[in-house]
Amino acid sequence: MNETASNDSTESREPNGRIPTASQLEIITHPCEPNTLLKVKAGPGSGKTFTLAHRIAHLIKNRDIKPSEVLVLSMSNRAVNNIQKTLAKILDDQTIKEITVNTFHSFSSQLIDEYSQFYYKDYRHKRLMDDISWRNFSNIFSGKVISLDGESVKGSITPASLEKVLSDIKIGKISVSKAASEFQLNEAYLKLLIEYMNKNGFIRYNDLIINALELIQDSLDQLNEVGQVQLIPTLSRYKVVIVDEFQDMYHQLLSIIHSLVKYPTVNNGQQLKHLTIAGDPNQSIYEFLGSKPELMDFIDYDFPSFQICELSINETFRLTNEISKMSSKIAFGTDSNIISSKGQGELPIIRQHYSQYQEYIFIIEEIIRLIFELGGLIKPADCIILTRYNKEIDEISKIMSTIYDLNFEKLTSGNEWIKTKLHCFLDILYILNKNAGFEFSLLSLLLKIDNKIGNRGRISKLFNEYNSWMKNNQSRSLEDYLNEQLIQDSTKNNKILKLKQIYKIDNQSVLNKINSFLKSIRDERNKIFESYNNAIATQDHETIKNSITPTMILESIFNIAEALGILDYINEPDSQGKHKVQDNKQIEKDHKYILKRWLYSFNSSLECSFANYIESNKESTFLDHFLRNCNDECPIGNQDSIKLSTIHTAKGLEYPIVFIVGLSKFGNKSYWESLLTNESNSVSRDLSKSRLFYVASTRAQSVLYLGSTKPIDELSSEVQQTFTNKLPQLLDSSKLMSNLLTQLQRPLPHEAKLKSGLQSYHIFKSRKQNYCTSSKKFNSIECTSSASVWPMSNFTIPVPISTSSKWRLKPCKVMLKLLMKRC
Repeated sequence: MNETASNDSTESREPNGRIPTASQLEIITHPCEPNTLLKVKAGPGSGKTFTLAHRIAHLIKNRDIKPSEVLVLSMSNRAVNNIQKTLAKILDDQTIKEITVNTFHSFSSQLIDEYSQFYYKDYRHKRLMDDISWRNFSNIFSGKVISLDGESVKGSITPASLEKVLSDIKIGKISVSKAASEFQLNEAYLKLLIEYMNKNGFIRYNDLIINALELIQDSLDQLNEVGQVQLIPTLSRYKVVIVDEFQDMYHQLLSIIHSLVKYPTVNNGQQLKHLTIAGDPNQSIYEFLGSKPELMDFIDYDFPSFQICELSINETFRLTNEISKMSSKIAFGTDSNIISSKGQGELPIIRQHYSQYQEYIFIIEEIIRLIFELGGLIKPADCIILTRYNKEIDEISKIMSTIYDLNFEKLTSGNEWIKTKLHCFLDILYILNKNAGFEFSLLSLLLKIDNKIGNRGRISKLFNEYNSWMKNNQSRSLEDYLNEQLIQDSTKNNKILKLKQIYKIDNQSVLNKINSFLKSIRDERNKIFESYNNAIATQDHETIKNSITPTMILESIFNIAEALGILDYINEPDSQGKHKVQDNKQIEKDHKYILKRWLYSFNSSLECSFANYIESNKESTFLDHFLRNCNDECPIGNQDSIKLSTIHTAKGLEYPIVFIVGLSKFGNKSYWESLLTNESNSVSRDLSKSRLFYVASTRAQSVLYLGSTKPIDELSSEVQQTFTNKLPQLLDSSKLMSNLLTQLQRPLPHEAKLKSGLQSYHIFKSRKQNYCTSSKKFNSIECTSSASVWPMSNFTIPVPISTSSKWRLKPCKVMLKLLMKRC
C-alpha cells in the first residue's frame, strides 16, 4: 500500500479500531468529479454501510465537499438509520446534521412540504393515506348514494380499481374520460372526486414520488420576474448523490435519481452531479414493485456522457465460509467469490419434517435447547425465524405464546398497529389535531358509531347534506356542521333537523353517541392545547417540548374512544360469528394476545416518536410530529424476545442464529424443494426464488437451519456437500463456539451456569415428555431451577390444564392504563 493510501486508511479508522480493507478503501477514496458515476457491488455482510459512511466523511474532509452538498437516499428507514449511526462514529454532530440522509419517500415529502407553496398558489398540506384509510375512502366514495355537487358514481368499481384509476390519471397514463368510459363511471363525478382529494391534500404513498417529480420539473419551467429559473435551493446545492440499496430501485425511484443528478447545481456551469450507487443484484427481491437485478447495468444508459467506474467489496464480515459457500451454491449453482473474514465454521443444518406444525415445534424447542445448553450465553433475541408470509408468523407466534409462554417480537416494515383495528386511534388523533383531511377521519369514525345495517347509506346522505351546507359556510368543517345540528336539537328548535331525517327514531342512540363523541373531542383538544399554549408562554424550549407527552395522548385516546363507543369494536375478534359456538372461546383467547401485541406496538411507536421529537429542533407539537412520523420503525432491542420476520422484512438485518421455515401448510413439499433438488447446471432454476433464498440464508452470522420434507440423502449432491442433518453440539464444537463468542462479544458462562442450564433443559424435556401433547391445552408454572440461567426473568415451563379461563379486555382500559405507566 502506498503512503497516501496508508494515510487514508488510518484516517478512516473508527474509534473501535476498525480500518477499511483494500477494496473498501478504494471505494472510500474514489474521486467525486461532476459527470461521473461510481457503481459499488457489495454482497451480504460486506461492510457496505461502513464503506459508504467513510466515503462521505472522506469527501467532506479531503475532496472540498461541504456536508450540505451531500445527499444520501435509500429505500428503507432501517438503511437510513444504519448510515446515520455509522456517520455518528466518525463525524461531529453539526456536520452530520448538515448531511441529508433520507428515504426516497421521506425526502420527497419534505421537498413537497417545504417548497410547493412557492410554486403553487393553491397548495395545501398533504395527508398520506395508508392502506386502511384508502380502503375506507374507496368504500365510501365508490358507493352509489354519495354525491359531489349532485353527481354520483353511477357505476360499480372496487376500491382497488378506484385506486389504480386515480393513480393512472395522476401520472397521465389515462385520461379522466377514458377511465370513466372503461369502468363505466360518471366522468363528472370522477373529476369532482379528484378535485375533492386535491382540496383535502389526500395522497397515496406513490404520489409522494409523482408530486416530487412534478415539483422538480415545474421549478425548472417557471421563471421569476426577471426571466430567470427559480431553482429549488436544496436541490441546487447538492454536488454528490449517493444511493444505497440500488438493487431495489424501480421506475419511479430511478426517475427521481435521474432528475436529482441532472438538476442544475449553483456555480457548477452545465456539469451534472456525481452519483455513487451501491447494491447487490443477488439481493433484488422486490420484483412485485418493478425492481430488477439488471438495474445496476442499465443505469449506464441514463447517463451516456458520464465516466463510469465499477468497484466491488470482496469480503464478508458476517458469513462463515460454510454459509457463504452454501448460499451461492444452492441459490445460483455457483461458487462464492466472497472471502469470509471469519474463516471456518460449521455446516448449515437441514432437517426433515413431516408437517408444518412439526417444523414449528422443532424450531421453538431447538431455540430452547441452544439457550439452556449454553447457560444463557445465547439470548432469545439472537435467534430469528424467517418465513415467506405473515400468516406463518401468526401461526408460530400463537404456538410460542399459548404452549410455550415464550416472548417474541414480530419485525415489520413500519408499525404493526397501523394495519390493525387500532388504526382508529390514528383517526382520533387526526381529528384532535385538525390535520389536513381530518373530516375524512371523522367520517370513518362515524361509520363505527353507527354500525347498524345501512350505515354506509346514512353516512353518504350525511356527507351530501354537509356539502350543501358548505356552500354557505365555506371556511367551516364537518365537525362544525355536526355541532351546529346537535346544538339546534338541544334547544328544542321546531325546525326538523337534517340529522334527524337521516338518523330516525330507531337510530336516536347514534345521535347521542355522536354528541358525546364530539364533546369529548372538544374537551381533550382544549386540554392538550391549553398545556401547549401555557408552555409557549414560558418561552422555555424544554418546557414547550414536554408540554404534550405520550401519556397525555394515551389518556385522550382512551377518553375519546370510550365516548365514541368503539371499545367493543376493538375487542371483537374479526372472525367472531364465523365459527361454531364452541370455538368462540378459543377465538376470543387468540384475540387477547393479538390485541395485547397491537397495544404494545402502539405504545412503542409513541415512545420512539417522542424520543426522536425531543432530539429534533423542529418547531411543532409532539402530536403533529407523531402524526407525520407514526409509521417510522422503532429500534429492535428487546433481548428477551425471539424475533419473527418475513424474509422481505428481514432484508438488511443479521442474526447469530437463523431458522428458515421450509414447509408449506400442507407439508407434502418444501417451498425450496426446486433449489434443493436442482444440480448447479440446471436451466430450470427459478431465479426469483433463488434470490429470496440467498437473502434469507445470508442473514445468518454463525448458525443456519432449514426445513425440508425429504431426508438429506434424497436431495441434490450440492445440498449433501454444503449441509449437515446433525444438530450442533455447541460445547463440543470449538469452531462454532469460537465464532459465537466473537460474534456475541460475551464471555462463556462459568461451569455452574452451564451445569444448571443442562439440568433445566432435562427438566423441560422430562415434563414435556410426561405431560405435553398436541391435543391438550397448556398453562405455565414457574421453573425456579432455571431462573439463574434463563435470560428472561419470567421463564416458564408448560404443563397441562383442564380448563381455560374466559378472558375479556375491559374494554381495553386495563391495557391502556398499563401502557401509560410505561410512558
